[in-house]
Amino acid sequence: MSFSEHPLLPAELMNHIAYHCTPSSLKCLATVSKGWCQSARTYLFRNVYQRRLPSTSTAKFEKDPQSAGRAHPATEIKDSVALYRLLLSVPEIIRAIRTVYLHHVDDFEQSDSRTLIALANLLSQSEQLDVLSLSFTTGSDVALQLDRLDNVEVEMYHRGSRIYETDFTSLIKYFKIKTARNIHLINMPCLNCEVPTEYQLMGVSNISHLALTNCGWVRPEFRHVLQWPAKLETLHIYVAFPDWFNRHVEEAGEPSYDVLFEALAPLEESLIELEYFVNRTGARQPPRAEGKAFKNFRQLKALDVDLGVLMEFSDEEWLEPFRPFEITAPPIQDRLPSSLERLAIVMEWDFLWYLVLDEPPSYESSEMTYMVMNPQAEELLSWLSGLAIHKRSKFPHLRRVVIHSEKSPSPPDEWDITIVSSLNSSTLEKQLDALHRLFEDAGVEIMFQLE
Repeated sequence: MSFSEHPLLPAELMNHIAYHCTPSSLKCLATVSKGWCQSARTYLFRNVYQRRLPSTSTAKFEKDPQSAGRAHPATEIKDSVALYRLLLSVPEIIRAIRTVYLHHVDDFEQSDSRTLIALANLLSQSEQLDVLSLSFTTGSDVALQLDRLDNVEVEMYHRGSRIYETDFTSLIKYFKIKTARNIHLINMPCLNCEVPTEYQLMGVSNISHLALTNCGWVRPEFRHVLQWPAKLETLHIYVAFPDWFNRHVEEAGEPSYDVLFEALAPLEESLIELEYFVNRTGARQPPRAEGKAFKNFRQLKALDVDLGVLMEFSDEEWLEPFRPFEITAPPIQDRLPSSLERLAIVMEWDFLWYLVLDEPPSYESSEMTYMVMNPQAEELLSWLSGLAIHKRSKFPHLRRVVIHSEKSPSPPDEWDITIVSSLNSSTLEKQLDALHRLFEDAGVEIMFQLE
């Protein structure tokens, strides 16, 4: 079939149709005619990636293929040499590209590295390009040879790595890439490595967003790395030990939330968004942080954090369903900054809103399943209420609170159950309604979401 010289539809309509096509449909569309080919290329190459998509953490920092719009998802580039030749022969394609994600590993052939550098530098010349990202393993110098790089993703360790030999020489060079604003460090299980004196520097990097995935406990030694950026605004930390590191988990240091705040102290005046989650697999739950916790983070607007950082339940014998409770955790209103706008709290995976009674009350039938509100749930709701009660005086900007839990506060509808009130309280449903009204009156949205 030959290309038609004259399109049968207006260019605006063809572009609108191409806008809503998937990459596979765009490839077919490009073979119809020259006009359709031009429209298809505009969106086929809008967001491209090589070998794999960006990680979730990096995706939050950039206009990457996963968030650039559902109508034009990312197109995988399997042959970087072919793409490079295509861009040289059809330069107008370069102007259509908005987001590029390239993946390089250090065991590639030298020719592949040269192609990647040439491809990235060619694309970086476009004024239309929004984001240029690169993923590689530590020790690679490819990133340092590029004229422009917005996002950097580095795999620090892999199976067989010597975990105590952090290459701070290479690491600080990645932080010093002038055009880079976002950096993501993967598989860095030991954050208690001593930073050499010559690298204990401050304000030498333009990085504003930092993510750590599959990392160890954040220790005070890591504060020297956190001081490299002149103004770090976003920090995402996901503590999770790789399977190959589990047998060495003790080498990451003793878990402690208090030393977490020692490491984060240099960011008290700059941090705007913080996420801190811990995968409990292979990790012990440390005691809650003492002192003011996040109170001194004066610019902090968004906080996503494990409940254990801020609160411990008063009684470990939580399986006693009818016991009275007394909150021993420091009041939540004394642990968070007045600048806060959004708070998300992640519950422990095994947290239960209800407890099943082993024996029904004496006055009830034994043919039903009876449940009672977990005293820990009652304690949690009472603790959270401090946010709404003190909203006007302590949290004037607070707009949203989200509680993430693996189990729903409502029992499954298909259960044949009866909810029994505690001796000193109403049912969970009534307490949740009261809490929602309290937050609504304070002008704050509160949500309970299943993970």
